[in-house]
Amino acid sequence: MGEAGLSLIGLGPTQGISLGLMLQWSVLMDGIRRGLWWWFVPPGIAIVAVTASLMVISTTMDEVFNPRLREE
Repeated sequence: MGEAGLSLIGLGPTQGISLGLMLQWSVLMDGIRRGLWWWFVPPGIAIVAVTASLMVISTTMDEVFNPRLREE
C-alpha cells in the first residue's frame, strides 16, 4: 500500500504497472472529471480489498496466537 501511495503522488517507480500508477494516470488524464469511472474505481477497489483482507488476516492471527485475546 505504501508503493501505491508513493506512485500516486509520483514518487514511486515509473516502470511497469501498479495500482498507484493506474490511479496517478487517471488523475493526470482527468478521469474523474470526464466521468471515466473505470479508470479509478477498479484500482481503488483492489487497494481497499487488499488492505481489508490483510487487516482481517492480521486480526485473526493475533486472536489465535495471543493468549490474552483468546475467549475462554
